[in-house]
Amino acid sequence: MPSLVRGELSRMFRLICCVVFFQCVYNKQSSLEPEDAIANPITNGLQTLNIANMTSLKYMLQNKDFLSHIVSMDPIALAQTFTLLESLRTTSQNGINDLNRKLKNALDIKVEKQLAHDAAVKLEAQSKEGNVDTKLAWDNAITTHGLLVKENSTRMPILVSEIDVIDRVIALLSVHSKSPTTSPTTSPTASPTTSPTALPTASPTMLPTASPTASPTSGLPNQDGLLAWLRADTDHVNVSGTSVNSVTCSVGSTIQKHGTVKFTVDSVGGAKQGYFQVGPGNDCLQLNAVQTPGIYTVFLTFKTTHTRGPIAGADLGGYGHFDTEVCIGKCGNNFIQKGVNTGEFLMSTHYGGSIKNGVTSEGKTFNDGNWHWVEIYGGTNPSASGNLYSLRFDTGDSYQETNVNDGWMRENVGFFIGRGQGYFGGTAYVKDVLVYNRAVTTDERTVIDGRLNKLIGL
Repeated sequence: MPSLVRGELSRMFRLICCVVFFQCVYNKQSSLEPEDAIANPITNGLQTLNIANMTSLKYMLQNKDFLSHIVSMDPIALAQTFTLLESLRTTSQNGINDLNRKLKNALDIKVEKQLAHDAAVKLEAQSKEGNVDTKLAWDNAITTHGLLVKENSTRMPILVSEIDVIDRVIALLSVHSKSPTTSPTTSPTASPTTSPTALPTASPTMLPTASPTASPTSGLPNQDGLLAWLRADTDHVNVSGTSVNSVTCSVGSTIQKHGTVKFTVDSVGGAKQGYFQVGPGNDCLQLNAVQTPGIYTVFLTFKTTHTRGPIAGADLGGYGHFDTEVCIGKCGNNFIQKGVNTGEFLMSTHYGGSIKNGVTSEGKTFNDGNWHWVEIYGGTNPSASGNLYSLRFDTGDSYQETNVNDGWMRENVGFFIGRGQGYFGGTAYVKDVLVYNRAVTTDERTVIDGRLNKLIGL
């Protein structure tokens, strides 16, 4: 670390400790004498701040004297520090849970109001005023949900980062202290997606956990721009037998389960790894972090023998920006201008007044009952002018189309895995799904390919 940076960090650290100390004396919240506070600024700083200022905590973590102060902490101070860190971690985790709960409730209300409006429109005896009322309620629900999506996208990364910092401090305390008297407790197991009538045999739902952004050589996908990561492993799935109760997102906001989704452990790629079974009806998962039209790269791991139907998508009917269908074979509401054959893979979008087209695996079928993964890109062309939709498979096959829109995904509609506008109509199996809000680099692609290849047994 450059000396200027070290000096600035040291200066800010000392300033923080001084401010904390004088605040402590002024409020008479501590019995420490001034020399005690100066002798052990880490302990005093952590306890008096109550870890409420995450910026201060980050500076403490980077300060060159941090470890020496940890070593000098007595067991009682160390135990108190652990307790404070655990308390803030719980607070941050509860903040994540609250965001997830509010977002799920808003989405449920939005769907409820839409269904009520659709029913009102279909009833011939319904008065004009009634239709207006139901439409207004639906519009209000859409607005509320949209605001919560924005709040979620702003606050969630902050809370996840806070948990990451706290975990790093706890790890340092655990490793470098001589005799810690307490150990970090686990975070609450409450989840906003857990059914209130979950069966007694269900194991506790795992909460989202924070992890640092991975480098291209770390073996984990880079989390820069990673909006959602559906992980098919027992750390992120709550089941009763094989029936899924809830799924937690490794990255991103909530994953909502619809209908009956099953999960089976196959230990391919790791002891905890498995796969989801979705379809044939409204038996699917929905990634609620993906609700804005734009540039996306999606990695989807799948297996099926079904001949035609939407295996993923974001399309509730009508014209939305952008109505998106990801299909095996010719599915309803796809707009592939070249046409599509049974068993081929496609991604198609349409929007009022825009281009209606997509990309397909021309002549190559992927409903062979074997595991595959596909990288789907949609947006502006990363290497040329204009727009690009592309497909790249584990088999090495790749396809592209340039007469397309400048993005995909439907506004205010979470990305479905297991259906599109219509039902898949058959059974599909799904492992990991990753959604980036950008094009990925060659190095990032190499890491992701390696992970997905292990999951499909390559």
